[in-house]
Amino acid sequence: MNILDIIFWPIIVAIIIILGYLLYKWIMANQNTRGDFRMLVAIKRRQAGISRFIQMDVNEQAAHIKELEREWQALNNRFMSFGIFAKGFTTSGSGLPSGGEEDWAILGIYDLPDHDAFLNCKDVMDDDQFTPLRNHCDIRLISGERMESMENQIRRLF
Repeated sequence: MNILDIIFWPIIVAIIIILGYLLYKWIMANQNTRGDFRMLVAIKRRQAGISRFIQMDVNEQAAHIKELEREWQALNNRFMSFGIFAKGFTTSGSGLPSGGEEDWAILGIYDLPDHDAFLNCKDVMDDDQFTPLRNHCDIRLISGERMESMENQIRRLF
């Protein structure tokens, strides 16, 4: 073993350890934090949107649905830039009634780091880009807290 091996290998090992640590810190810093806030997104159909949809021919309906799905995906991606999508479900097949104009069809929950993230999501929702989606669907954003502890939750009802 020569002097070069004695100096070279410890330096290489130290560099690998330091780069690994920096990569770990960078990944952890870029992850969204769950935070203590949640946002509920509730979506239901608007009767006016359904009436317009029924008057379209089959090709227009297919194009309209495709456009609404594209807008929803864009909106969902914008929401996820402020927080993490936690859970969601559609009400049909989930034990909740669905079918009428008054029934909420889609429910989604996002974990947000702070209340400012919720306000940013509301601003995104009001963007003109999503006007056709808002015209067809009633979309509500509701801010809330994470319910990690069920303590005193029922008392709030009284």
